[in-house]
Order: sequence, then structure tokens, then C-alpha cells
Amino acid sequence: MAWTQVYDPLHNWMLSTLVAALPILVLFGLLAGLRVKPHWCAIAGAGTAVLVAVLVFGMPLRLAGMSFVYGVGFGIVKIAWIVLAAVYLYDVSVHTGQFEIMPGSSWRPCICTTCPFTRASSRS
Repeated sequence: MAWTQVYDPLHNWMLSTLVAALPILVLFGLLAGLRVKPHWCAIAGAGTAVLVAVLVFGMPLRLAGMSFVYGVGFGIVKIAWIVLAAVYLYDVSVHTGQFEIMPGSSWRPCICTTCPFTRASSRS
């Protein structure tokens, strides 16, 4: 399926840019402004992107759907790769005994002195 994108569908570059930015504005507006749960913000942003692509930029619905599915798959592969690497690193550190060294080290995850994660000897 061939489709050529028109970069200025509204014949005003500033207005076209603002309409193209709607998915990001919806995502951040819901996330930071209205404090909606992140997964709902992502769904709203993705839905807005598909609607803008189809209604404003004239993208065929089938192509917009295929692009959405491709983007979801691409994101899931990236997340799965990071989780797999973290699990592998954990397994290697447990197998080699390096994971047992961490609780006794002077590593401090926060700067407070009353945190249960800080060592007793590092408190002042």
C-alpha cells in the first residue's frame, strides 16, 4: 500500500506542527497535569496519534493500524530485552556469589540516615 505523507496538511506550518504534537501533549498533559495512571496515558496518546494520522494527515486506516501494531511490537521487544538482560545479570551475580557481597558493602541507595537500606556503621 503506497501513501505519501503531506507535511503541511492544514496549509499553515505552525498549525500543522501543533496538530502533529497533539499525541505528545495528550500524553504529558494527562501524565503530569491530570496525574492519570501511565498506562491510560499511553493508550490515550497512541489513540490520539492514530486519530491525527487518519483524520488530519489522511493516512489510510489500514496503514495506521499496521503502524500502530509495529510500534507496539517494537516497544515490547525493547522492554523484553532489558528485562532479559536484568534477569541474566541477576542470575550471573547469584551464581558467582557476587550478589551476597552487596548487602555487606558500603553501597547506600539513599542519603537519609534513618533508611532501613543504609548500613548501621555508615550512620552518623
